[in-house]
Amino acid sequence: MTGRAELLDSMRDIYTAEFDEQIEALESALLKLEKNPKDMQLVGEIFRYSHNIKGSSAAIGLKDIANLAHAAESLMSAVKNHILTFDENITNLLFGFIDGLKTAAKLVKEGKSDFTSLLTETSKLQTFLKHSGPTASAPKTVAPSAPAEPSHAPEKTQSLASPPVEAPIPPPSVAEASPASAPMIEAKNAAEDLAPTVPESPEAASTKTILQDEFIKISARKVDRLIELFGEQVILQSTLDHAVEHYEEDEERAMRALTELRKITRSLQLGVVTLRMVSVTPLVNRVERTIRDACKATGKNVKFKVSGDNVEVDKAILDSIAHPLIHLVRNAVDHGIESIEERARRGKPLEGSISLSFRRGGGTIDIMVEDDGAGLSRDKILKKAIELGLASPHKNYRDHEVYRFIFHNGFSTKDKATEISGRGVGMDVVAMAVEQLKGYILIETVEKKGTRFICRLPLTLDMFNGTIFRIDRERYVLANSEFKETVNVERRNIERVGNDDMFVRFGDRVIKLIDLQNVLRPTLHSVTELPAHKQALSVSLSMPAVVVEYQGKEFGFLVEELLSQEQIVLKRISDSLGKIAGSIGCTILGDGHVALIISLGKILEQKLGLAA
Repeated sequence: MTGRAELLDSMRDIYTAEFDEQIEALESALLKLEKNPKDMQLVGEIFRYSHNIKGSSAAIGLKDIANLAHAAESLMSAVKNHILTFDENITNLLFGFIDGLKTAAKLVKEGKSDFTSLLTETSKLQTFLKHSGPTASAPKTVAPSAPAEPSHAPEKTQSLASPPVEAPIPPPSVAEASPASAPMIEAKNAAEDLAPTVPESPEAASTKTILQDEFIKISARKVDRLIELFGEQVILQSTLDHAVEHYEEDEERAMRALTELRKITRSLQLGVVTLRMVSVTPLVNRVERTIRDACKATGKNVKFKVSGDNVEVDKAILDSIAHPLIHLVRNAVDHGIESIEERARRGKPLEGSISLSFRRGGGTIDIMVEDDGAGLSRDKILKKAIELGLASPHKNYRDHEVYRFIFHNGFSTKDKATEISGRGVGMDVVAMAVEQLKGYILIETVEKKGTRFICRLPLTLDMFNGTIFRIDRERYVLANSEFKETVNVERRNIERVGNDDMFVRFGDRVIKLIDLQNVLRPTLHSVTELPAHKQALSVSLSMPAVVVEYQGKEFGFLVEELLSQEQIVLKRISDSLGKIAGSIGCTILGDGHVALIISLGKILEQKLGLAA
């Protein structure tokens, strides 16, 4: 029995890894089917996913989940065979089914075995089928004492051209394994071997904590490539060892081997980094579902658009930013998008628009949520901030300072809370999550036109081409993708306006200069204020500047010296070190020293007061 229990536990690990993936696929297919209710291919997909979940759940004794999936499968069978017509009632039932599966997935991961919360959704599906469909298609629950009926072959998808005739679907058998589990051959075979003893075994019914490992689906092509590179590295290492022993006789061979070893090591690093990168598609599906539900609750019509969803993001980033994004889109629907009547008065399309876009660059990724709604009301936000004691009625605030008040805990401009928003516990969650990821939020808004929130986040572990520069005796790193060029600025050509602003002209270009030393090491002398012994050397002393373009303007960041360009591995900085101005992480240089990785965009936006 102990052996069976251990096998059952290993099957549960595989089950939970696949369960989330199947739920995501179900939700994605249902969202598409809601827009195209006559697409029978999507109907077939939902039927198959329900069937797969039923089989795999029954295989490890999770009969309540199997019953729920079986009820949904029976419903989709009736739709697939044109016994029922797919409509809003069925859509809502299936979304309830998916929500029930999400609850079940959480319980399984926590090692809990009480799934009575699923009975409500199961009952809804069964009742609907009983009153709307033929009794032959009504689902039956799993009988704990029912004998196992081994599955002999995976079910084939019925051709849409064939007559809609299908035998009633039997209750889920404990021995029935999921066709979606084909890659996990060991689990499928084990499920079939255990079929006669799984239903009510004490091991299966026991309540205990399951140590759930986190799984990431990795392309076999990526793994094969890493194995191939590792093999090449082993061969080169042997060649290099031999060359070192005979270095004086064959110096050229040793240098060639060292060069090739560097290339392979770099390829290995790149390959390993990509293993944690996952598609943003599951996040997009969650956002779309949230918008759909919020529209149902508010009676608004919203078109959802996505761009850049082919990008891959570190899984840790994706998991951490999902919940904050849900808050952002809920607020966009409830606060941002106006009612149909209000949009008509303003001459806007009656259907609002919310877009979600992803853009990677250097060591950061921008996740943007944009709507064409009412925009942020400066006066309304400031009035509420004064009422809450967050702002002074006697101070003149700039726009960006006013907009940042929305990130305070308990802040809401709505007079009445709804089930979607208005309690003041949304935007502060967003700001906190982004800050924990060492990122920041930018707000771009035009009243009565719309708002864009930009969550700019570092990649927790990434590689990029970087430039190493020096200020005083410290070295720093910039991602090459962050700047457009480097220039030499002669000290005598620097023009000053007031005490702080500096400019330099290059032909018809005017570049505003920012002394990076004042930002990173403010206690030291300015780069432009050279020590006396250096001033005496030449009146034409120059210094390098890194030029970036932001909102159509050019800014030059002055540094003491540009050292080299290297391949950089980004690592996060411990929270115990506190906030470091402009940094998104650090790296270890070739000589073993640690250097901060600096984001010029982050420095610029904070200096201009745009970041939250």
